[in-house]
Amino acid sequence: MRVSLDIKQAAILLVLIALFILIIFLIRLAIKLADTLRNVDELLADTKRMTTIAAARTEQVDEQIDHAIDMFTSVSDKINENRSIIRTAGNVGTAAGALKSFSRKSKKRANRYEMDEMNYERPNRIRKRKRR
Repeated sequence: MRVSLDIKQAAILLVLIALFILIIFLIRLAIKLADTLRNVDELLADTKRMTTIAAARTEQVDEQIDHAIDMFTSVSDKINENRSIIRTAGNVGTAAGALKSFSRKSKKRANRYEMDEMNYERPNRIRKRKRR
C-alpha cells in the first residue's frame, strides 16, 4: 500500500493540528481566567467591606479629634483668660511694692538732710554715715 502525501495536504494537516492545540490552550486559559475572576471578585468584595469599615472608623476618629481640638482650644482660652487676670494681679502687686519702696526711700531721703543750721553757704548739709 502506497500513500502519497502532497505538501499542500501536509501543510493543511499541520495547520489543523496547530489550530486544535490552540483551541485546547484557549479553553484551559478561559477556565483559569474564570477562576482568577472569581478570586478578584472575592478580593474586591473584601476590599469594599474593609473600606466601608475604615470610612466609618475614620469618621468616628475625626469626630473625636474635633472634640479634642475643641477641648484644647477652650482650655487654652481659659488659660489665657487666667493669665491676663494673673498678669493684672501681678502688675497691681508690683505697683504696690513700688509705692511702698518709694515711700521708704523718700523718708530716708528726708532724714538724710539736716536743716538745723541755716547757712547761706551750705543750707543742706549731708550727714556723714556711720561706718560699721
